[in-house]
Amino acid sequence: MALIVVAALLVPFAGWSWWQPAIIVGGWLVARLARIDRLLRGWDAYAAGVVATGWLANDAGPWACALAFGAAAVAIAVIHLLRTRRLSAFVVTLCAAGLIAGIAGGLGYDIQQRNTAEQQRQQAEQQQRFEAADALPHTPNEVLLALVGAIAKNAPLRGCPLFSPTAAAQFANSIGAPNCATAVGQLATRVTDHDRYNSPFVPGSALSASGGEHVVADGCELDWSGVLGDRDAPPPGPRVGRLELERQQQIGYLIVSYTACQR
Repeated sequence: MALIVVAALLVPFAGWSWWQPAIIVGGWLVARLARIDRLLRGWDAYAAGVVATGWLANDAGPWACALAFGAAAVAIAVIHLLRTRRLSAFVVTLCAAGLIAGIAGGLGYDIQQRNTAEQQRQQAEQQQRFEAADALPHTPNEVLLALVGAIAKNAPLRGCPLFSPTAAAQFANSIGAPNCATAVGQLATRVTDHDRYNSPFVPGSALSASGGEHVVADGCELDWSGVLGDRDAPPPGPRVGRLELERQQQIGYLIVSYTACQR
């Protein structure tokens, strides 16, 4: 009786599918067909129940086991009391032990579930941060080219994710735009030669490390003159400003601060 109660209480916590009971029932039937049950002298069904309960307990975990055993102890104590109609020391002891085990198991299981949920939340957030970092340009040089390309093609959905919220606001404020998307659109109207603007040269002087995972990418240093071009000629579009970059998750670079060019 106790075994049945414990097994029934453990089922919701074990997360079983159809195949675990199928294995137990199948093993029991094979044992009977092979007449192995004779060795157990009629205890084959009980042995199958012990195996099932042990398997359930292993999958459910210790706190669920304590809760189930506590509930089973209380149930058995109540059944014994109803049968004997006498409050014996056995009933009191069993009921007290069951209550203690059940309360401890319930509290432990609740804490375990909360910790598991918190770990899953943290893992999901970490995965989101990783995916966001992986979507960013992987080098400072690529950040400059990506921002120039977004302006050349008037693609705010490509350009604005390059900025942190603070840097996006700085970028928009630098040209008097209400937001990053509008700023990209306004700068796109200043491009006079889209193909040429989209292919700048990034000199080594435009990139400088500021320590650790921080890099400064100076878009004011971009060069559109070409190999034999006139370096004094005006660029075919707006200069993209001085960008302070921070590496995210050791993968991609995010613009965390923006300063407009002074020339």
